[in-house]
This record gives sequence, structure tokens and C-alpha cells, in this order.
Amino acid sequence: GRNAADRRIHPQHRRKVTISTRRLRLKLAHGAVLAANEQLDELKFWGRVEGLTKSYYVLLGLTFRKAYEFPHKTFYYAYLSHDHSLSSDFEFKELP
Repeated sequence: GRNAADRRIHPQHRRKVTISTRRLRLKLAHGAVLAANEQLDELKFWGRVEGLTKSYYVLLGLTFRKAYEFPHKTFYYAYLSHDHSLSSDFEFKELP
């Protein structure tokens, strides 16, 4: 029989990977924030905050210019409806 190394070589044994619509829209929104804010040096996914009526996704933008040890931080948020579906206008906005 074939061992694990043999199975990794043959393409018919590769697993198919799909990306969920939610994850794809998060990646696209992440890219849109980065493109719109050219001064950002990094943009990281900070996390998801569960609320009673809405859940929020939070991004952390970092700018290192002239302050590498203490970068300027900007937070961005987008929310999900109470049924946890992404709305058609799902986009990240700067946290006030």
C-alpha cells in the first residue's frame, strides 16, 4: 500500500479547500481598508466581539513612521446583523 508521503505527491489525493462567503467578504473588506489608508504600515485582524443584537469584527491599523516602538494605532469596525449574516453594505469604518 501507499504511505502518507506517497499520498501527498499525487494530486488526486489533495483535499479541496473552499473559503466561506463570510471569510471572503472579510478579506475583501480588509483589503479595501488597507487600500484606502495608504499611511497604514500594517493591518491586522484584532478579533470579533459578540453583542446582544450585533456582533462586530475589529481591525487594528498600525503606523510605525517615527514611532516604531510605539506605533500609532487606528481601529476599524464592521458589524453583523443579529442573525450573524453579513449585510450587503458590510464595510469597515474607523472607530471614533
